Amino acid sequence: MALLKILALGNAKITVNQITPASEAIVQICKIYITTYLIMIYRKKLQKKTQAEAWANTDYSVGD
Repeated sequence: MALLKILALGNAKITVNQITPASEAIVQICKIYITTYLIMIYRKKLQKKTQAEAWANTDYSVGD
């Protein structure tokens, strides 16, 4: 907590022009992270679905 107070005091002189690009960069990183996470979830669901279909289509009959 003390470190945050020191950082806050040290950064008190930062102007709005310096804060804005940094916050925009953080927003972009968050968007990329969330998008990647959603894609991973979608791929897992898709993989489970295709695996279930593969098991459903498996022929368990004994051949000659």
